Amino acid sequence: MSVIWTLNLRHLQALIRVAEVQSVSAAADAANLTQPAITKAIAGIERKLNCKLFVRMSDGMQPTECATILIRRVKRALAFISNNKVSLTHMRALIELSEAGSYKLAQVRTGLAASALHRSVNDLSAILGYNLVKKVGNRIILSGQGKRYYNRCKLAKTELETGLYEVQGHQGRWAGLIRVGAMPLSRAKLLPAAVSAFHKIHPDVRVSVMEGSRAELYDPLCNGDLDFLLGALRPEVEAGPVEQELLFYDKPVIVARKNHPLAGKKNLREADYAKYPWIVAGAGTPIRKLWAGLFSEGNLPQTPVECGSIMTIRELLLEGDFLSLVSKDQLRAELELDWVSILDVPALSEQRPIGITTRDDWFPSPIQTDFIHLLRGAVNQ
Repeated sequence: MSVIWTLNLRHLQALIRVAEVQSVSAAADAANLTQPAITKAIAGIERKLNCKLFVRMSDGMQPTECATILIRRVKRALAFISNNKVSLTHMRALIELSEAGSYKLAQVRTGLAASALHRSVNDLSAILGYNLVKKVGNRIILSGQGKRYYNRCKLAKTELETGLYEVQGHQGRWAGLIRVGAMPLSRAKLLPAAVSAFHKIHPDVRVSVMEGSRAELYDPLCNGDLDFLLGALRPEVEAGPVEQELLFYDKPVIVARKNHPLAGKKNLREADYAKYPWIVAGAGTPIRKLWAGLFSEGNLPQTPVECGSIMTIRELLLEGDFLSLVSKDQLRAELELDWVSILDVPALSEQRPIGITTRDDWFPSPIQTDFIHLLRGAVNQ
């Protein structure tokens, strides 16, 4: 179980208040808690985090750097929760129910009684003033408002977890997890180079890579399951409530097997490559749009295979007369082994922007900043 579920939001709010007024007694009045209760709460947080949060001075309680780091994240979490009656117990019940799909499975995941989870979700619905869940067949699913609040709870959880990791890091015990959403091109060269360099600097920090298309990775980014996406960027009007950082421009190439009828021929035109079957990327992707731009209106060739897996594309290319539009880096090994050829197509001049996509409200931790810095450096390797 994550340490954050052992904490108490009221205690964390009291921690903020003590830091603001630098007095336990003044904070007790504001938080409607007794002085002993606040003192005990702070001691409990210090014990769980294994750090000192305040130093008693002649002019009051001075927060330590650990307290300052933690408070910054707690404030961000509270902004996502946006209701001072909501507890971490409520949050956990909603998150676990949503991800398990039923109270029974949530009970198995957490070890908590199904009745307690049910009560917490119902209490949270009453606090917020709307139904969070609805039953469809044998499954419990979130309502529209429930999905939106689930996302806010996930982001709040992420902020609190990041705060705990940052406190550990300040004490010289960097740990935690970097969570990357990797689109196809980024997995070829850029991401492995950054991961390798990062591991040398932070050997105790894990890197989790979730592979997929942007459509598959976008929701996990928005709810905090991913820290950032790496891959093709979208035009601003399509990007959504995110921030994008350009790393480089990629010029895709048309590839075929080494002995393909078009291999080695110069100045290929539309009539040449339009008569062969193509392996194309998914509809709506930037590279699919670049591919469509190679053909005159109404003259698109056969596309019997839609695929984003470079391993599948490679095998199909080697077994037949397929053509595909890919990044050169994605088939670097195959090109070096002389298994495939790049076709000479002068009409292919468009480029696609490749970079980092983050939530527009993302506040990276020091180790996340380190990883982003290494990604930037890997571009020129």
